[in-house]
Amino acid sequence: MRHRRRDNRSAVRVAAIVVALFLVGGVTYLLLPAGSSASGQSKDASTPGSTIVATAHADTLAVYAHPADPQPSLTLSPPRTFVPIVVLVRERQAQWLRVLLPVRPNGSEGWVNRSDVDETIVTYSVAVDLSDHHLVVRDGSKLVLDTTVAVGSHETPTPPGLFYLTELLTVPDPTGPYGPYAYGLSGHSLVLENFADGDGQLGLHGTNRPDLMGGDVTHGCIRLRNSDVQRLEPLLPLGTPVDVQA
Repeated sequence: MRHRRRDNRSAVRVAAIVVALFLVGGVTYLLLPAGSSASGQSKDASTPGSTIVATAHADTLAVYAHPADPQPSLTLSPPRTFVPIVVLVRERQAQWLRVLLPVRPNGSEGWVNRSDVDETIVTYSVAVDLSDHHLVVRDGSKLVLDTTVAVGSHETPTPPGLFYLTELLTVPDPTGPYGPYAYGLSGHSLVLENFADGDGQLGLHGTNRPDLMGGDVTHGCIRLRNSDVQRLEPLLPLGTPVDVQA
Protein backbone atom coordinates (compact mmCIF):
# COMPACT_ATOMS: atom_id res chain seq x y z
CA MET A 1 0.00 0.00 0.00
CA ARG A 2 1.05 3.56 -0.55
CA HIS A 3 0.43 4.66 3.01
CA ARG A 4 2.64 2.27 4.93
CA ARG A 5 1.60 3.72 8.27
CA ARG A 6 -1.58 1.68 7.92
CA ASP A 7 0.41 -1.53 8.31
CA ASN A 8 0.62 -1.03 12.08
CA ARG A 9 -2.84 -1.13 13.63
CA SER A 10 -1.74 0.20 17.01
CA ALA A 11 -0.14 3.20 15.33
CA VAL A 12 -3.20 4.23 13.32
CA ARG A 13 -6.13 4.22 15.74
CA VAL A 14 -7.29 7.67 14.76
CA ALA A 15 -9.94 9.26 17.00
CA ALA A 16 -12.70 11.23 15.27
CA ILE A 17 -16.16 12.55 16.11
CA VAL A 18 -18.46 11.86 13.18
CA VAL A 19 -21.87 10.55 12.33
CA ALA A 20 -21.28 7.23 10.64
CA LEU A 21 -23.36 6.11 7.70
CA PHE A 22 -25.12 3.51 9.77
CA LEU A 23 -24.24 4.70 13.29
CA VAL A 24 -25.17 7.62 15.47
CA GLY A 25 -22.39 9.28 17.43
CA GLY A 26 -18.60 9.23 17.47
CA VAL A 27 -16.41 6.45 16.20
CA THR A 28 -12.73 5.68 15.90
CA TYR A 29 -11.37 4.18 12.71
CA LEU A 30 -9.34 0.99 12.83
CA LEU A 31 -7.30 0.94 9.65
CA LEU A 32 -6.66 -2.71 8.94
CA PRO A 33 -5.09 -2.78 5.48
CA ALA A 34 -6.75 -4.78 2.74
CA GLY A 35 -5.35 -8.23 2.19
CA SER A 36 -3.69 -8.57 5.59
CA SER A 37 -4.69 -9.54 9.09
CA ALA A 38 -3.65 -7.94 12.34
CA SER A 39 -1.36 -10.89 13.00
CA GLY A 40 0.45 -10.37 9.69
CA GLN A 41 -0.50 -13.85 8.49
CA SER A 42 0.80 -14.40 4.97
CA LYS A 43 -1.72 -14.99 2.21
CA ASP A 44 -1.29 -17.39 -0.68
CA ALA A 45 -3.21 -16.76 -3.93
CA SER A 46 -3.59 -20.52 -4.40
CA THR A 47 -5.54 -20.93 -1.14
CA PRO A 48 -9.07 -22.25 -1.82
CA GLY A 49 -11.68 -19.55 -1.40
CA SER A 50 -9.20 -16.68 -1.68
CA THR A 51 -10.26 -13.34 -3.14
CA ILE A 52 -8.29 -10.53 -4.78
CA VAL A 53 -8.77 -7.08 -3.30
CA ALA A 54 -7.58 -3.83 -4.90
CA THR A 55 -6.60 -0.83 -2.76
CA ALA A 56 -6.21 2.57 -4.39
CA HIS A 57 -2.79 4.24 -4.31
CA ALA A 58 -4.33 7.70 -4.09
CA ASP A 59 -7.27 9.37 -2.35
CA THR A 60 -9.45 8.93 -5.43
CA LEU A 61 -9.94 6.04 -7.85
CA ALA A 62 -11.10 6.40 -11.45
CA VAL A 63 -13.66 3.79 -12.50
CA TYR A 64 -14.47 3.11 -16.16
CA ALA A 65 -17.61 1.56 -17.59
CA HIS A 66 -15.37 -0.26 -20.11
CA PRO A 67 -11.58 -0.43 -20.46
CA ALA A 68 -11.78 1.17 -23.90
CA ASP A 69 -13.56 4.29 -22.64
CA PRO A 70 -11.45 7.47 -22.81
CA GLN A 71 -12.91 8.93 -19.60
CA PRO A 72 -13.97 7.38 -16.29
CA SER A 73 -17.68 6.99 -15.60
CA LEU A 74 -17.21 7.85 -11.93
CA THR A 75 -14.52 8.59 -9.38
CA LEU A 76 -14.52 6.87 -5.99
CA SER A 77 -13.52 8.72 -2.84
CA PRO A 78 -12.60 7.22 0.55
CA PRO A 79 -15.58 6.30 2.74
CA ARG A 80 -14.14 8.82 5.21
CA THR A 81 -10.84 10.43 6.16
CA PHE A 82 -7.90 8.02 6.70
CA VAL A 83 -9.83 5.04 5.30
CA PRO A 84 -8.43 3.59 2.03
CA ILE A 85 -10.54 3.00 -1.06
CA VAL A 86 -11.00 -0.75 -1.40
CA VAL A 87 -12.76 -2.68 -4.17
CA LEU A 88 -13.36 -6.39 -4.66
CA VAL A 89 -11.89 -7.83 -7.85
CA ARG A 90 -14.18 -9.93 -10.06
CA GLU A 91 -11.97 -10.33 -13.16
CA ARG A 92 -8.34 -9.62 -14.07
CA GLN A 93 -7.00 -8.60 -17.46
CA ALA A 94 -3.54 -7.53 -18.52
CA GLN A 95 -3.96 -3.88 -17.54
CA TRP A 96 -7.46 -3.79 -16.07
CA LEU A 97 -9.53 -5.16 -13.21
CA ARG A 98 -13.29 -5.60 -13.20
CA VAL A 99 -14.38 -4.74 -9.67
CA LEU A 100 -17.42 -4.66 -7.40
CA LEU A 101 -18.18 -1.09 -6.36
CA PRO A 102 -19.41 0.32 -3.01
CA VAL A 103 -22.14 2.40 -4.68
CA ARG A 104 -25.83 2.22 -5.49
CA PRO A 105 -27.34 0.18 -6.99
CA ASN A 106 -26.03 -2.85 -5.14
CA GLY A 107 -23.98 -5.10 -7.39
CA SER A 108 -22.61 -2.25 -9.50
CA GLU A 109 -19.35 -3.06 -11.27
CA GLY A 110 -16.72 -1.15 -13.21
CA TRP A 111 -13.15 -1.31 -14.42
CA VAL A 112 -10.05 0.16 -12.78
CA ASN A 113 -6.52 0.43 -14.12
CA ARG A 114 -4.14 -1.96 -12.39
CA SER A 115 -1.52 0.78 -12.21
CA ASP A 116 -3.83 2.72 -9.86
CA VAL A 117 -4.11 0.03 -7.19
CA ASP A 118 -2.30 -2.52 -5.09
CA GLU A 119 -3.62 -6.08 -5.42
CA THR A 120 -3.64 -8.34 -2.39
CA ILE A 121 -5.12 -11.67 -1.41
CA VAL A 122 -7.86 -12.13 1.19
CA THR A 123 -8.52 -15.69 2.31
CA TYR A 124 -11.32 -14.79 4.73
CA SER A 125 -14.96 -14.90 3.65
CA VAL A 126 -18.30 -14.28 5.33
CA ALA A 127 -21.56 -16.00 4.38
CA VAL A 128 -24.94 -14.92 5.75
CA ASP A 129 -28.19 -16.87 5.41
CA LEU A 130 -31.03 -14.43 6.03
CA SER A 131 -33.78 -17.03 6.34
CA ASP A 132 -31.83 -19.02 8.93
CA HIS A 133 -30.32 -15.93 10.64
CA HIS A 134 -26.98 -17.64 10.31
CA LEU A 135 -23.47 -16.30 9.72
CA VAL A 136 -20.37 -18.33 8.89
CA VAL A 137 -16.80 -17.01 8.62
CA ARG A 138 -14.06 -19.06 6.98
CA ASP A 139 -10.35 -18.58 6.41
CA GLY A 140 -9.97 -20.53 3.19
CA SER A 141 -11.60 -23.86 4.01
CA LYS A 142 -11.06 -23.44 7.77
CA LEU A 143 -14.14 -22.62 9.84
CA VAL A 144 -13.57 -19.54 12.00
CA LEU A 145 -17.06 -18.67 13.28
CA ASP A 146 -20.53 -20.20 13.04
CA THR A 147 -23.18 -18.14 14.80
CA THR A 148 -26.71 -16.75 14.88
CA VAL A 149 -27.35 -13.14 13.86
CA ALA A 150 -30.18 -10.63 13.71
CA VAL A 151 -31.10 -9.16 10.32
CA GLY A 152 -33.38 -6.57 8.77
CA SER A 153 -37.05 -6.30 9.61
CA HIS A 154 -39.81 -6.91 7.08
CA GLU A 155 -40.12 -3.13 6.61
CA THR A 156 -36.35 -2.58 6.27
CA PRO A 157 -34.95 -5.91 5.07
CA THR A 158 -31.31 -6.80 4.63
CA PRO A 159 -30.82 -7.10 0.87
CA PRO A 160 -29.19 -10.26 -0.49
CA GLY A 161 -26.15 -10.02 -2.69
CA LEU A 162 -22.38 -10.10 -2.77
CA PHE A 163 -20.81 -7.30 -0.70
CA TYR A 164 -17.48 -6.68 0.99
CA LEU A 165 -16.07 -4.91 4.04
CA THR A 166 -15.21 -1.28 3.29
CA GLU A 167 -14.22 0.02 6.75
CA LEU A 168 -13.90 -0.91 10.41
CA LEU A 169 -14.92 1.39 13.22
CA THR A 170 -14.72 1.18 16.97
CA VAL A 171 -17.69 2.62 18.84
CA PRO A 172 -16.98 4.91 21.83
CA ASP A 173 -19.63 3.22 23.97
CA PRO A 174 -19.16 -0.54 23.59
CA THR A 175 -22.30 -1.13 25.67
CA GLY A 176 -24.48 0.78 23.19
CA PRO A 177 -26.70 -0.48 20.37
CA TYR A 178 -23.79 -1.05 17.97
CA GLY A 179 -21.52 -2.94 20.35
CA PRO A 180 -17.75 -2.37 20.42
CA TYR A 181 -17.04 -2.63 16.67
CA ALA A 182 -18.84 -2.05 13.39
CA TYR A 183 -17.86 -2.93 9.84
CA GLY A 184 -19.18 -0.94 6.91
CA LEU A 185 -20.37 -2.96 3.93
CA SER A 186 -20.28 -2.04 0.27
CA GLY A 187 -24.05 -2.49 -0.02
CA HIS A 188 -26.97 -0.21 0.77
CA SER A 189 -30.54 -0.56 1.98
CA LEU A 190 -33.12 -0.95 -0.76
CA VAL A 191 -35.67 0.90 1.38
CA LEU A 192 -33.79 3.64 3.24
CA GLU A 193 -32.14 6.25 1.07
CA ASN A 194 -30.92 8.03 4.20
CA PHE A 195 -30.33 6.86 7.75
CA ALA A 196 -28.53 8.58 10.66
CA ASP A 197 -27.29 11.34 8.35
CA GLY A 198 -25.79 8.74 6.02
CA ASP A 199 -26.83 7.17 2.71
CA GLY A 200 -28.28 3.93 4.06
CA GLN A 201 -25.04 1.96 4.01
CA LEU A 202 -25.30 -1.55 5.44
CA GLY A 203 -23.22 -2.59 8.41
CA LEU A 204 -22.09 -5.64 10.35
CA HIS A 205 -21.84 -4.79 14.03
CA GLY A 206 -22.38 -5.77 17.65
CA THR A 207 -25.43 -5.10 19.80
CA ASN A 208 -26.66 -4.46 23.33
CA ARG A 209 -29.68 -6.69 22.65
CA PRO A 210 -28.31 -10.23 22.33
CA ASP A 211 -31.81 -11.46 23.21
CA LEU A 212 -32.89 -10.43 19.69
CA MET A 213 -30.45 -12.75 17.94
CA GLY A 214 -32.30 -14.83 15.36
CA GLY A 215 -34.86 -12.10 14.72
CA ASP A 216 -35.83 -9.75 11.89
CA VAL A 217 -35.35 -6.53 13.83
CA THR A 218 -32.74 -4.21 12.25
CA HIS A 219 -32.83 -1.37 9.73
CA GLY A 220 -30.94 -3.65 7.33
CA CYS A 221 -27.66 -4.17 9.16
CA ILE A 222 -26.47 -7.55 10.39
CA ARG A 223 -26.09 -7.74 14.16
CA LEU A 224 -23.64 -10.02 15.92
CA ARG A 225 -23.19 -10.76 19.57
CA ASN A 226 -20.47 -8.53 20.97
CA SER A 227 -18.28 -11.53 21.72
CA ASP A 228 -18.51 -12.56 18.06
CA VAL A 229 -17.63 -9.15 16.60
CA GLN A 230 -14.75 -8.88 19.10
CA ARG A 231 -13.46 -12.19 17.81
CA LEU A 232 -13.60 -11.01 14.20
CA GLU A 233 -12.14 -7.54 14.72
CA PRO A 234 -8.45 -8.60 14.69
CA LEU A 235 -9.00 -11.02 11.81
CA LEU A 236 -11.06 -9.69 8.93
CA PRO A 237 -9.27 -7.32 6.55
CA LEU A 238 -10.97 -4.70 4.44
CA GLY A 239 -12.18 -6.24 1.20
CA THR A 240 -13.35 -9.46 2.85
CA PRO A 241 -16.31 -10.69 0.75
CA VAL A 242 -19.70 -10.98 2.46
CA ASP A 243 -22.15 -13.21 0.56
CA VAL A 244 -25.70 -12.57 1.78
CA GLN A 245 -28.28 -15.14 0.71
CA ALA A 246 -32.05 -14.79 1.06
